[in-house]
Amino acid sequence: MSRSRFLNSAGTGTVVRTTVSAHDDTANRCPALQPRTHISLLALLVGLMLFGATPVSAADPSAELPVDVRPYRVRLAIAFDAPQLSEAAQREMLLATEQAARRCVGSMWQLRVESLPWLQPVSAAGLSRLKVAELVERADPQELPGEPVEVWFVATVQAARPGYRVEVRAWQPEIQLALASVGERVVDPRDVPLAILKLSWQTFRPVGVVEGVDGHTVQVRLRAGALTAPDVRFALAQPKDIFVPSIAVRSRENRVERLLPIPWTYLTATEVSGSLMTANVGSGLRSPISAKQRGRNETIVVAVRPQQQVTRLELATQTKPSLPLVAHRIELWSSPATPVQDDPVARLETLVGELLTDRRGLVTIAVDRERPLVWLFAYSGQYLLARVPFVPGVASQVRLEVPDDSTRLAAEADVQMLQGQLIDAVAVRNTQIGLIRAAAKQRDWKEQESRLAGLAKLDDAQSFLDRLAAVRVPAVNAAKSRKDKTGEARINRLCDEMATLIRQYLSEDRIKQLNEEATELRKADAEAEEKEKG
Repeated sequence: MSRSRFLNSAGTGTVVRTTVSAHDDTANRCPALQPRTHISLLALLVGLMLFGATPVSAADPSAELPVDVRPYRVRLAIAFDAPQLSEAAQREMLLATEQAARRCVGSMWQLRVESLPWLQPVSAAGLSRLKVAELVERADPQELPGEPVEVWFVATVQAARPGYRVEVRAWQPEIQLALASVGERVVDPRDVPLAILKLSWQTFRPVGVVEGVDGHTVQVRLRAGALTAPDVRFALAQPKDIFVPSIAVRSRENRVERLLPIPWTYLTATEVSGSLMTANVGSGLRSPISAKQRGRNETIVVAVRPQQQVTRLELATQTKPSLPLVAHRIELWSSPATPVQDDPVARLETLVGELLTDRRGLVTIAVDRERPLVWLFAYSGQYLLARVPFVPGVASQVRLEVPDDSTRLAAEADVQMLQGQLIDAVAVRNTQIGLIRAAAKQRDWKEQESRLAGLAKLDDAQSFLDRLAAVRVPAVNAAKSRKDKTGEARINRLCDEMATLIRQYLSEDRIKQLNEEATELRKADAEAEEKEKG
């Protein structure tokens, strides 16, 4: 049998440990599904005395359990700034919050609820300055479990007119996660415990372990996934939920020593059966998740839920120092699978937005609840720099670094200038050819000879090919020095296309044919004159 304890001290505040009888049918239902009822502190105390409470153990045996039946060690601290709430009312809210968690989340959380009297100010501003290290430092060591707390929630209940303002912030130290606070206004004090629970769940990020990889599909074992939540709305994962993967390097004690995020990679759940989740992988990398795990390394996944309304995306180069990319085109595609860039039909069906980076290389991308994940295409001119999946709203600002395309851009500018010169040369050449043929029709052979001599002095194809080589060679060498094989290939392709145009429009065959025509015309004219004289 267990007992309920109320400990009052400046260090830890009020600690609440309760258990609810399995025979109490009301306790097995989530309060979100019931009418609001006033909770009597005296009645709760009597019930707890009858049913007892389980004392806190010094060590946590759950760490040895399989991952799918291992609950999360959770600690929820609540700070009050509401003069109209007496100490008894605050203790009542602590009890009600823990009971709400047991009825909705169930055994997935190994939960401890306590008051937090030292937080100042009791508001979102106070939460923003709070560090998880301060929570651990100020906590009473006797009240900490044998294993580290994995999820910390701090809630503030502040008087507002009307009602209360509730804010919750969460930390999950093992996965290096610290989220901004979320809040809502509550009018009735009886709704405060449920509001705290809902906001806590909103900031909670379930974790899973990748067990199998098959191409672009993975199998994930969810932490505490076999411990079904009493309320289906508090399920750890549902189809279309999005997760991000990381490589967890564990110590011999099975604790995470390092966490290496896999960049620009997301998992979208397609099926959830008990603790096993099947998900599709979308990534800007070719092989983001390995099918083989080495040593104590494993691939874990963490749920993501957008908290921001928009995300500012910064497009910059991978060079040092990194430079913002100005006036670069960004396309947003909505596609369940990796989209193909050169598919015009797919582009027409899935393109949802087109943006242009500003002078700081920034674009603002709004959250779309219907399409949480989009594919982002970054272009430099007509060339694709990056194709990555992206979930707006997870962070206020993210940075996408792409290969430096300045060498190709400089070469392209030089080639375009050369192309302009080629157009002028072709125009002058065609004009000269037209004048030569006009002189031949008028049998003005002297004018024709003069025009032919002027045509021979114009820039020929070899002259333009030499200028093109002066553009190609330094640009290719610059790309090689940066080990930019893509840029090198694009420069060569650009120069090859220009060389084709030069040979096509400044062909020597046309000049040779024109000289032959002129010679034949003069010869025919001379023969006609001789016949007239004869």
